[in-house]
Amino acid sequence: MGNWIAKTYLLISGLIIILVGAYISLTPNDYLTSMNVPLGLELNGGIDKNLGPSVSFLSDLRAMGGLIFSIGLYVFIATFRKDSIKSAVFISVAFYTVFIVFRTLSFMLDGIPSLEIMVAFLIELMLAFFGLLLIFLKRDHYETKKLVKPVLKN
Repeated sequence: MGNWIAKTYLLISGLIIILVGAYISLTPNDYLTSMNVPLGLELNGGIDKNLGPSVSFLSDLRAMGGLIFSIGLYVFIATFRKDSIKSAVFISVAFYTVFIVFRTLSFMLDGIPSLEIMVAFLIELMLAFFGLLLIFLKRDHYETKKLVKPVLKN
């Protein structure tokens, strides 16, 4: 199994993370609308945007989207840098695994979400699984090296 499998995994994983991060950070109102969050309250035929998401909330969304974008950018760039592939695979697996764990927690606490979120959950599950499989099948490559060899005394 060559390095091309890890590179393909990182390319797909990184692009998905970049797109999600860019969508959330650059268009937070569209993101909220896609989640059925009202952007204001309709009064007398018009929408009062003062009753929608606060500037602070939008700021937090943009910041979280920016963090997601940055993680995706690192994972994507690592596709082309041999020295970064190993760490990027671990970061990608951790990223998707955290989403799976907390989405599952949300399913238990909040109920089953929309179809779009369930599809995202399945994609995250597949990407985490493929990353873990990659690490497992190439575990000799992904083992951490000891910095100092122990001295054995007889």
